Amino acid sequence: MKKIINIFAAAAAMLSLASCEAVIDSVTKNPVFEFAGTTVYDGQSAFLGTAATCKIGWKTDNSDIVYLQYDENGKNCKATFTLNNNLVTDVKITATNLDDATVNPFEGTITVAPWKLVIFQKVDGKWEQVSREDEDYFLWSERKVGGSNSFKVQMQYLKANGSYADIDVVTYKLKLNDKGKHEITWAGDVLSDSQAGESTKCSMEFTLDQAPASTKSVTAKLGTKTHEIKILAK
Repeated sequence: MKKIINIFAAAAAMLSLASCEAVIDSVTKNPVFEFAGTTVYDGQSAFLGTAATCKIGWKTDNSDIVYLQYDENGKNCKATFTLNNNLVTDVKITATNLDDATVNPFEGTITVAPWKLVIFQKVDGKWEQVSREDEDYFLWSERKVGGSNSFKVQMQYLKANGSYADIDVVTYKLKLNDKGKHEITWAGDVLSDSQAGESTKCSMEFTLDQAPASTKSVTAKLGTKTHEIKILAK
């Protein structure tokens, strides 16, 4: 009986080993890449990481929006997304195993979303939007009277249903590490010196005690795309 048990154990171990080897073989041969099925933002770059060890061929169905850069073996692929309109757009990227024609290509769809800047005012401890929904400016006269002098400029992206939502983080690599987040370059005469420049923050707070004597503005640059919002006295 003990011998039979040992035989079954050995067989199970062999099957387990064979199964693991099959999984590893599949992973290294199939050029599945990260970011498929996710949303990225206009102007940003994304590292299309893959565990495949084969030589990879890349292509996209919309080269006007997607620019692909990679080495001679198709590794270290970086995609840069740039919209030419203010529409949420799906793009397809295909990765092909160039070493083994029997492996089916992997096609991933990525949604590219436009974004904008909006201004919020802190009122009773909560942030309320005070810039106009479809305009790139904030009128001082339209602030919440009785609210605080604390404001923030926030990046928002356009959703497929036509509404906007706050951007919390712009991801460059899905496996987050020191370089996992995309940097945004901030500038503006209401920002402090420490706030201006590159940052992974998608919003910046500032204080405004009275109507500006002249037009002020804040800009955010994400990769290839820059947006500006102005602060007007009236």
